[in-house]
Amino acid sequence: MMQGGFVVTATTLAGSVTLNPMQCDTFTVSGYFTQYGSCFYNVATVTSPANTTWQDSVCVNVTYPCTDSTTLIIPANTYSTTLDYRYDTLNIYIAGTLYVNDTLKLMRCTVYMDAQAQITVMNGGYLDIDSSTVTGCTNMWRGITVEDFGEVKIHEGSLIADGDTTILAKNKSKVNIDNAHFRNFVLGVYIPPKAGTFYNGTTLTVQQATFEFNAFKPDYAGQNPHGSKSQCGVMLSDWIGTIGGGTQFMELNYFNNLNTGIVGIGSMLTIKRSCFKNINYDNFYNEPYRGTAITNIKNSNSNTTTLRVLPEVWNYITVDSSYRGIYANGSELTVNYIHLLNVRTGVESKNSPLLSTNMVTNCTITATHSGIFWNYNPLARFMYANDNNITINGTSQGGGFFSVVNSGIYMSEFSNGFVQYTASGNTIHTNNAGFGIYAGALTNAKIKYNDIGMTGSGTGISVNKNINASVSCNTVRGNYAGSSQASAGIAVNNSSNKTTMYCNTADSTYRGFFFGGACPNTVLKGNEMTNHFNGLYLNNGGTYIGTQPNHGNKWNGTFGSFGAVNAAAQPLWQLSAFTVSPLSGAAYNPVVSPSTGWFFPDTTGSTFYCYSSIVCSSLPPALVDSALNAMIANGEIEPEEYVAETKAIAEEYLYRELADDSALRFSDSTYIQFMLEKGFENTAYLYDAEEYLRAAYSIDTFYMSLVDSCNLQITILTDSIEKLNEEGLTDLIEQAIYTIDFLNQTINNLYIQREATLNNNLENAELQNEYVTNGELPEINAALMNEIEINYLESGGNIEILQNNYSNIYSVAMQCPYSGGGAVERARSLISFINDSVIYNDDLVCLQNGVYRFANDSINTQELNKIIVQPNPTNDKVEILLIGNFKNGLCEIEIKNLLGEVVKSDVMNCNDKQKAIDVSGLARGVYSINVSVQDIQNLTTKLVIIK
Repeated sequence: MMQGGFVVTATTLAGSVTLNPMQCDTFTVSGYFTQYGSCFYNVATVTSPANTTWQDSVCVNVTYPCTDSTTLIIPANTYSTTLDYRYDTLNIYIAGTLYVNDTLKLMRCTVYMDAQAQITVMNGGYLDIDSSTVTGCTNMWRGITVEDFGEVKIHEGSLIADGDTTILAKNKSKVNIDNAHFRNFVLGVYIPPKAGTFYNGTTLTVQQATFEFNAFKPDYAGQNPHGSKSQCGVMLSDWIGTIGGGTQFMELNYFNNLNTGIVGIGSMLTIKRSCFKNINYDNFYNEPYRGTAITNIKNSNSNTTTLRVLPEVWNYITVDSSYRGIYANGSELTVNYIHLLNVRTGVESKNSPLLSTNMVTNCTITATHSGIFWNYNPLARFMYANDNNITINGTSQGGGFFSVVNSGIYMSEFSNGFVQYTASGNTIHTNNAGFGIYAGALTNAKIKYNDIGMTGSGTGISVNKNINASVSCNTVRGNYAGSSQASAGIAVNNSSNKTTMYCNTADSTYRGFFFGGACPNTVLKGNEMTNHFNGLYLNNGGTYIGTQPNHGNKWNGTFGSFGAVNAAAQPLWQLSAFTVSPLSGAAYNPVVSPSTGWFFPDTTGSTFYCYSSIVCSSLPPALVDSALNAMIANGEIEPEEYVAETKAIAEEYLYRELADDSALRFSDSTYIQFMLEKGFENTAYLYDAEEYLRAAYSIDTFYMSLVDSCNLQITILTDSIEKLNEEGLTDLIEQAIYTIDFLNQTINNLYIQREATLNNNLENAELQNEYVTNGELPEINAALMNEIEINYLESGGNIEILQNNYSNIYSVAMQCPYSGGGAVERARSLISFINDSVIYNDDLVCLQNGVYRFANDSINTQELNKIIVQPNPTNDKVEILLIGNFKNGLCEIEIKNLLGEVVKSDVMNCNDKQKAIDVSGLARGVYSINVSVQDIQNLTTKLVIIK
């Protein structure tokens, strides 16, 4: 029999034992006490067969682990009013909950916490941990909770370890951490959300603090599940303030080996003088910001949310050897003069707030995936990536312009909106990366003065489905040395309209300037091409760029093939006509293919020269190409390849030009007739749907001025809070937070008023979009992307809408952009919002569809035989027609998906020239049909399945 709540874990004592007379034996009973105290009796009783009982006992003193005779043991549920005011150089054991309801100072103490123990600092309580160590004894412990108006100070090198939530600071509490160490926690410092207010009134100071993880002690009973490493160093909900401080180099904060460093939720954060290393995600956690050093995201309260990361004032590295440097979602972002080294992604930002200005400037970034990754910020006013030094060391995924996803600066929107992106003055080095700078579905983007060096395949600057992009005064250098290489200096693709390209230099890339698809009204002026296979390459598949009269482009050579190649069909050559002066010299008069029909000599015009122009300071707008517009209106665009798709893309462009410019529309009867004919067709319905969709992202000038005024006042008040905190002016801080709450409510009221207009625009967009039926592939794709984006906005930005439609979006994103139209780029932007690692091998897909021609700069090849698929699109069956000269023999038919996988196959007699195939079992999407003619010739076309 044992006292003290003894729990037996093992014993050698059986239920009954037989002993001979005068015989002795020894038995062992192992276990542990659940109570502590002095002289617990261990009683042993022996009963003979004659019922004679012998009994003996021993007194056992039971103490807590981690204690000795000098240890002060504080029992559970002790209040500090029963303790001394101060303890110095003492071993202390806290056996349960310690309530600090007055002042308690621990100086040079070693404190052990029992499993599940915690410290609660109550209203009016003050806990001072000075030069002390507080750790779990055998297990983790709960941590320190600071109630409203409670105060904690941890300083002078103190160590707090093994807490589940080391510091939980509630509203209006005060926590001062200065020269302290936090180790092996789940959460280091946590400010929870406060119901009923926009922002917490918690006062928090964190400077010269270390947050790190080595190993966890065993969990205490009932502890919440957690990962295999610390979840977060500092997590702040609805908080306004600054993390970091001090005036000396040794006063930096350090965050090491954590899942996340600092996380703000609905907060207005300033981060300074803080270093983060080995911040890499733990698979237990699934937040989108896991593995990030510095995070700020919006919350459900629609707080004004901002993140400022201030410059490094000494020689240190802000983020090193981590998964991601900075992540902002729904937060305004300003990052200046910091280092983000050896990361996967340097800075990622999405859903930037209404009318916000977001900047990443003068930073040094080395990454394996993306230096700056900006995706879907339609409500922002400006996005600036200026004067950064970015190095991308990607992993090669094979050849192709678009075969790898790594990029120095990635900028993309779901559709062409109003936010203006600028990438200027950046120095970018890429090794096995897809892009130096990527711009997708942007309006008025400015890409200027960038210096890009490339090793291996990839594209220096890629512009896709942009409107009014300015790509000028950039330099792109590769390492092309005459071998086959899928690299390009600057590429413009995917229905980009009115792109101005002045005074760029491309050097040592496989192709200097590459154009794919309809790129009307491009101004290509004063650009230089040196050491390429082709200096200028216009792809087939309906590519045209607009006329270029005496624009002074310079082909310095040498070229492995022609200086300029136009691989488009003959009817499109004149839509990319160049006039050049023979008097300017050989560099301005390249050897071209085809040799006639698109380069024309002109001795009367004045050639443009960059050295005599100030164009890099002030770029003129792109002009409308009247010849191009007339051909589209008259239906004269009839390329051999992709006739229907090219016409649909061209008509979409012209309809938008005329709808947006009434003077141009009424300047020619041909335009008037074109608008009348298209007014009740897919072209008009898509234009109206996309305009209503654009309007959903807009805000009128009245609301804009009010929001700007509120944001300006919030900025002023936020800046003042740090100073008020330094002065200890708590009452004024509360007044400032109250005023910020009021301004946030004003902004939210404006959002509510705007909601009716938003919903009306979405309803109209949805109505117009539903009118689109049985169109060409670009029209079907555009309607699908409109539908998904409308549903996403109607849901309030619920990402599950995109996740549930992932397969449909993916089917568009994987198409050849020159046949699928601008919606392909929109789909890729949607995909990257969910998954930033998808690879698009456009080389392969477009080659399968007959768009690319490799290693063949002659355009004189003719195919006498071809195939026609009808109806197309279809939902149940198709008929394959062989057109041309076919002999008796076997024709093998294969239907492939976008991944090149054969999903259906059949055979026919080539001489029959007709074969019906049931495709009702195929999913919605785009497929390629390949007919192998007697193993001699392969004919390919596309098939669209609609459901």
